[in-house]
Amino acid sequence: TWIRRTRINGDAWEPLDVPVGEDTERYALTISAGGVMIRQVETTLTAFTYTAADQLADTGAPVTALTVTIAQISRAYGPGTPAEATFHV
Repeated sequence: TWIRRTRINGDAWEPLDVPVGEDTERYALTISAGGVMIRQVETTLTAFTYTAADQLADTGAPVTALTVTIAQISRAYGPGTPAEATFHV
């Protein structure tokens, strides 16, 4: 899971959830293992589950570390600046 950002009206402290600032909420997600991209998905949710079965289908064997890169997609600007994290599984 991740917390989305906004491109407009995100300075207020009152709302718990900032406005999307886009016509639709979309994210580009890339999963890599050992520096090799193994899966790309697009989602409208602020969550993604990469199951053990998916990992096995993508790599043929269990992996010990995955790097996830995610960017919010804008219709006007394309993918925004990505965030990246490595998870040891």
